Amino acid sequence: MGGGTPPPLPDLTLNTKYAKVVNVSQGHKGTKGQTPKMTTPIGLKTDPDKKVQGSALYAEFKNTYNQVVQLFITPDGHDEVGNFTPGCVFYRRLSVSQPKKQWQTTWLKRSLVDANGDATEANYLDRIESLEFLMKRVAMTSELVAKPFFVEVSQKDLSDVRNRKTPTKVVYRIGQMKTSLNYPEMF
Repeated sequence: MGGGTPPPLPDLTLNTKYAKVVNVSQGHKGTKGQTPKMTTPIGLKTDPDKKVQGSALYAEFKNTYNQVVQLFITPDGHDEVGNFTPGCVFYRRLSVSQPKKQWQTTWLKRSLVDANGDATEANYLDRIESLEFLMKRVAMTSELVAKPFFVEVSQKDLSDVRNRKTPTKVVYRIGQMKTSLNYPEMF
């Protein structure tokens, strides 16, 4: 912590080797998962029938103002009904005077493909633009508290995300992991 120039952010260039686009409604037969006109890259496609849809990344930072910034990123996946739910970033800034703030959200953009239906590196970089902006803001005044970790995300969790609610079970799993990993106390 302290003054000076923050360390450079890692290169966000993505490998699009496996980024062929498929129509979700063609990728799964039956009534679940049939969402017309929505596409997802093969690398991000999840099975709509699996209860566990992926993992959320959790990271915690402490800034120079003795505030803690918490954030987690949910994956793309399918909710309980089978609807595709794009990834979402949940974040909040806590302090001694405000130890229980609401989670704020920002969606990862859905622009996975261009007008021609091609998945390009530019589309992926555009998709994570909001995350990059948030991470640059955090990196300017904060440093990681401990090593980031992953927690499981279920269809139920993605139903909450799709309905613009904080997935409380994910927050619970994060708390359990922080305890088991001996994360330092926030304040």
